[in-house]
Amino acid sequence: MRRRRGFVQLAILHLLKEESMHGYQIMKELEERSGGAYSASAGTVYPALQELLDRGLIEPDGESDKKVYSLT
Repeated sequence: MRRRRGFVQLAILHLLKEESMHGYQIMKELEERSGGAYSASAGTVYPALQELLDRGLIEPDGESDKKVYSLT
């Protein structure tokens, strides 16, 4: 399970390098870019986001209604 979260973390960092996104956008982008081969669930993406937050690699934008994440 840890490997999958590591893959998702790398994919999230790659997406956030391009632009800031909220969790649902991240899930949709992962699915779209994989051509539908990978369908990210909230149970995978949000723990990965939390771990990236804990490690200081991303930060939330507090000015939006939704948590929008960006690279630090």
